[in-house]
Amino acid sequence: MHFFRAEVRPQTLALVLTVLLVSACDPSPADPATTASNPAPVAAPTGDTGAKGEFGSGTLEFHLEPDTTLPLPVTFCAGHGTILTVAGREGETQVDLRVIELEAARDGASLEKSTEVGYRFNGTDDQGRKFMEIWQTRSVDEVVRDGDSTRVRGKMYGLRSLDKGNGAGTSPEPVDGGAEHPFTLSVKCST
Repeated sequence: MHFFRAEVRPQTLALVLTVLLVSACDPSPADPATTASNPAPVAAPTGDTGAKGEFGSGTLEFHLEPDTTLPLPVTFCAGHGTILTVAGREGETQVDLRVIELEAARDGASLEKSTEVGYRFNGTDDQGRKFMEIWQTRSVDEVVRDGDSTRVRGKMYGLRSLDKGNGAGTSPEPVDGGAEHPFTLSVKCST
């Protein structure tokens, strides 16, 4: 019997688990509007989503340079004061936020060093090929927490995997050669 050990940052693992949890909790079919090559035109509510569910409610606005702006309803919000985890989702487009607020859980790291943002969506390129893009935090320059509101500013990089047509994807390739893109995320959520 072989055992393998891989070192994984706890923040990355928690972000991946949040994505999987939120993906598994939303049984609604994919919204065809979010699979366009540029997901920016997604129609989404701009106000609070209304009724509070067991996973929280609220709004999220994500801007990724140069031309992606997404207003999304919050579909998961938990951990105020400890490890704040938020996900906004519509169809196959999702934005995730994780802020380790509890100072003891940060091992001396700053709030900026212990915050991660993720963005993923499916689309179709100019040649009609389906793909999935996953964007990850490269660095966080600012985290502002004020009650139920959070604002994060930093830089991200993206990876794109083309659909092979058999349920599998190609190996992820860097978007724009791995260039960093500035992002801003504003969230208002309550549990």
